[in-house]
Amino acid sequence: MATTQTRISDEIDQAIAAFIAHLLSVRRLSKHTAAAYRADLHKLATYCAAHHCHSIVAIDTALVRQFAATLNRKGMSAASIQRSLSSIRSFFAYANQHLSEQLSTVNYNPADGVRAPAGTKKLPVTLDVDQLKGLLDQPQNSRHQGTDRQKPSANKNLLALRDQAMMETFYAAGLRLAELANLDLLDIDQTEGLVTVTGKGNKQRLVPIGSIALQAIKAWLAVRASVAKPEQTALFVSTRGQRISHRAIQQRLKLAGQQL
Repeated sequence: MATTQTRISDEIDQAIAAFIAHLLSVRRLSKHTAAAYRADLHKLATYCAAHHCHSIVAIDTALVRQFAATLNRKGMSAASIQRSLSSIRSFFAYANQHLSEQLSTVNYNPADGVRAPAGTKKLPVTLDVDQLKGLLDQPQNSRHQGTDRQKPSANKNLLALRDQAMMETFYAAGLRLAELANLDLLDIDQTEGLVTVTGKGNKQRLVPIGSIALQAIKAWLAVRASVAKPEQTALFVSTRGQRISHRAIQQRLKLAGQQL
């Protein structure tokens, strides 16, 4: 028996295309990151078409919430659903500025207030969950007592801020050590709370991180320039100003974990 596929409306399709062009030409995001946004929004557009929603203004909070629930039923992880919702919020933020004639109200964003179902975090095996949580809950200075006694005070503070940012990112995004070490400055989207992660086979994925990790990253970025070499693109650097290795990160975690 033949089935008919509902076609995505021209209005929604063209709006998404304009948004992706904006990401590439104005925000200068990478092609991989723009492709991730496009994939998320294409899923929404397909869902809209199947539910006879053919205009931007017809996309309401109830539909977005149902869309997220559908992704959950299909087995998509909570982190991936949250990333999709973030993509939708970004799309409507763009629409409010550039496609306002297609919207019925000012600052219309149906994804606001919609959250992904709670999910379990996948942590690398260096520390177990309780150890890492205890480590993150410690004051920064206490984690570095005894590990850098020969370091000047200012340098110890830099290490504390860097290590805090590394551990918060490591925990929030569920990264491998090598993925954490390979992060570049441009991989962090502070506006959307997203990090572009390059995994095995150079495959990229967008991962949402929370406000605590973002605050730690911002604190580190405020002092990073005082230690990083000018040409260095790495987010996390060693005291020599070069990209920190995943083995060095593992050692820092091990040293800090021994203080628990």
